[in-house]
Amino acid sequence: MESDLVNPSTPADALDLGQCRCSITREGCDRDLLDDLDLGVLLLGADDRILVANQAARQLLHIEQAQLGTLTTGDLLPCFREEDGSPCRIEQFPGTVARRTKAAVRNVTMQVVPPQHGSRLWTYVSAKPRFGSDGELSTVLVTVIDITQQRPHADESRRSERMYKVYLDLLPIPAAVISREYRVEYINQRMTEQYGYRLDSIPSIVEWARSTFPDDAYREQVFQEWSTLRKNAKESGGAIGPLTVRWRIPDGSYRWVAVTARWLEGRRVVLLDDQTVQQRAQESLRQSETLLNETGELARVGGWELDAESRALRWTRETARLFELPLDFQPTLERALLFFHSEDVEVFAAALRKVLRGGIRFDLELRVITAKGRTRWMRVLGRPVTHDGKVARVAGVFQDITESKLLDTALAESEERYRAIVEQATDGIITTDGEGVILSINRAASVQLGYGHNEVIGQSLLTLFLPELHERLSVLLRQRTDAARRSRTTIAPHEWELIGLHKDGHHVPVSMTLRTVVGAHGRIVLAMLRDLTEEKRHQSDMRQLEAQLYQVQRMEALGLLAGGIAHDFNNLLSTILGFSQLATSWSKGQEKLQLAVQQISVAGQRARELVAQILTFSRRGEEKQEFFNLTAIAKEAERLLRGAMPRNITMSLQCGTEELVVFGFPTQLHQVLLNLCTNAFQAMPNGGQLTLRMDSIDTNQSDLQDQAEVLLPPGRYHRLRISDTGVGMPPEVARRIFEPFFTTKGSRGTGLGLAVAQGIAKKHGGCIAVRSLPGHGSDFVVYLPAASHSVSVRQHRSEAVQLKGEGLVLLIDDEPSVLATVHAMLEELGFVVHSFSSPLAAIATFSEAPHKYTWALTDLRMPGLDGIQVCERLRAVRPDLPIAILSAVSSEAEQRRLDEAKVALVLHKPITPGELSDQLKKVAWLRRVPK
Repeated sequence: MESDLVNPSTPADALDLGQCRCSITREGCDRDLLDDLDLGVLLLGADDRILVANQAARQLLHIEQAQLGTLTTGDLLPCFREEDGSPCRIEQFPGTVARRTKAAVRNVTMQVVPPQHGSRLWTYVSAKPRFGSDGELSTVLVTVIDITQQRPHADESRRSERMYKVYLDLLPIPAAVISREYRVEYINQRMTEQYGYRLDSIPSIVEWARSTFPDDAYREQVFQEWSTLRKNAKESGGAIGPLTVRWRIPDGSYRWVAVTARWLEGRRVVLLDDQTVQQRAQESLRQSETLLNETGELARVGGWELDAESRALRWTRETARLFELPLDFQPTLERALLFFHSEDVEVFAAALRKVLRGGIRFDLELRVITAKGRTRWMRVLGRPVTHDGKVARVAGVFQDITESKLLDTALAESEERYRAIVEQATDGIITTDGEGVILSINRAASVQLGYGHNEVIGQSLLTLFLPELHERLSVLLRQRTDAARRSRTTIAPHEWELIGLHKDGHHVPVSMTLRTVVGAHGRIVLAMLRDLTEEKRHQSDMRQLEAQLYQVQRMEALGLLAGGIAHDFNNLLSTILGFSQLATSWSKGQEKLQLAVQQISVAGQRARELVAQILTFSRRGEEKQEFFNLTAIAKEAERLLRGAMPRNITMSLQCGTEELVVFGFPTQLHQVLLNLCTNAFQAMPNGGQLTLRMDSIDTNQSDLQDQAEVLLPPGRYHRLRISDTGVGMPPEVARRIFEPFFTTKGSRGTGLGLAVAQGIAKKHGGCIAVRSLPGHGSDFVVYLPAASHSVSVRQHRSEAVQLKGEGLVLLIDDEPSVLATVHAMLEELGFVVHSFSSPLAAIATFSEAPHKYTWALTDLRMPGLDGIQVCERLRAVRPDLPIAILSAVSSEAEQRRLDEAKVALVLHKPITPGELSDQLKKVAWLRRVPK
């Protein structure tokens, strides 16, 4: 029968009048003090007869003084009703329950119907048994406190509590509310959904702790840690926790949770993070008090009495408690006045003067400063006690009404906090009635949808979304409100992704959580909106970046493949070039044969240059800045593109005889030409004409039309124009084509080709300009600073062997064709050659007679042992042996290893007999032939 109302002004125990030395059976001042109380006090005998009733109880229950000792509890029952208005039965009356259980019954909310006027009053009824010296039940003390004036505050608290619970249910993590009496008053929807807890199935705190922490030692550890956190929180005024614990949920599984708790409006709100259930037990805020001052502690009422003649003041122990003084404190009137607030002390003094002089009662609400410096509101009552027609003394009471006094302020502050939370929320919050008419909208929702706060009040929630969603939303709202009407409870929230309609007309993707609440004022719909614009943009960016990463990875894979192909191709070219030049030397006098062999050599040299370009593109080779002829680069690009160009496209290169010298990276500019020409091919799906024109301009003198000229410093530039007769581009596209990741090809393009080309041109001190019109093709113009330097055209070597070597050479290469080629070239130069395809076999043979070898030549990359390892093995046998390395591809790491190994000579594949002769003529150790 315990009330669940928030009691703003009553304590938990009753005043024991016997131990206050104020016997309820004595005459005089003590009975006067009892009658001064504004709460009803009854003393029931062991036989259930009413022995004593103070003035308030007699007036409330319509009892005559002469009836005391004859009436029983049953005679009072017509005056008492249960909280729901039903008649109270004898076995449910608190006095009967206290007699039967021999235990106190506290704060039972009941309705009382006084016979004299029949109006219902709301009261708290408490009862406590009293025992004689023999331990047997002697009497039962019953107190009746009128809380009719506080009842509206309690109803308002209930309404506030319902809204509070609604927002707890909107939390994404489990939460619970625990009362002062360690009862779990409420758990949110997330707690039930996530862990299967139900409010009516949760055991007591002790049983719950044992089931949650079955291990006794761990349970003790948790309790100690929590106690420390609570102490720290009390000192700092913050939240308790978080404390991470291992928690067992109802299905027997364990979860690790972070438990955090904070006081909120008299309750403790506990939050569980990371899918866990929290410890609900809290230490009790109050310990059971002694029987002393039972009624006073229950009502927070302390008695006082002032002698009119001597001005001696005495008060009960409960009054000392209210003023936070030692219980044995002996007051004087002067000392008592010091406890009153400076603005209220004169009010109390004036009231005392009036009652002493004129016998005028007073009932005041004043502030006092306790001994611990706390300000409290007290209801102070005083009335005169006369003797022989004169005021002999003033009797009165102090009642702590701090909580009651501050309840309105607390409710206002709670409402203000609620509004502040809603207004400061990052998500939009909109409330509507059951028909979807907007009642309120917070600042976040106004910003999301562009409306002012008052622009949408009174409008339908549907107006904030796309018209095509109205029918669906209308059905949804109707279904949820109908379900709420049938269940008479709050319906669990659900989340949808919708398209909101901004005030200016653009679309806003939102996630809407909808919840229907049944309250005292009808059904309320709560709509929480989360703007998904950034999330959607981020998802789109992530998809684009993933596609670009895939493209980069694919290009890296192609680069690795190209490097591997180039390595193998170099071995083939070594054979082709080597034997073609040897054949030229061997076929003297046979003009036709020499002509054919020379053509093979020229083709091999072209293939050699192509492989060098492939290695650079695959980033397997190293490139340095140099002076080069831009015309030669363009011609090389033209030859390479003709093989890949569609047959319905014709290509022409127009260049003069002028040497267009540029300083930079030839391979990078080769890449720029390939990118621009490839884009031109793709712009002509039905065929057309591609033209490359080359010339030079002076930005100081020329009257130029390209937009790029304004970005170039004055000076002389070489210009390469790539023109196509394709589909062209509109101006808005042409302005963005050099932006990274901008593409008009959809998933087929990365948006990096033109951006990279522009970056290369700017790195060389130039730029790329574009002119294009839809249907009239495009012109891309590359500007590069002219260099005042001349370069010679490299000639393919086909001369006969010049060096005549001598001595024995150790030759090692795992590729048979390369081994045969180099073997023949060395013999043609005059060397005796021992060839090995196995490094281990070569080392074994060398170790038998190391000093008969003049020098050694080994391939760099071989299975088992590479060239540098072979070099180390050979020098371990003969440290002074000159060693040359034959390498197809050289990375930076390999070059560092070659430098550390102190290799005498590095020969790069493919190598011709003439190049081999030139390289060997540069080394002096060939003349040191062993004897």
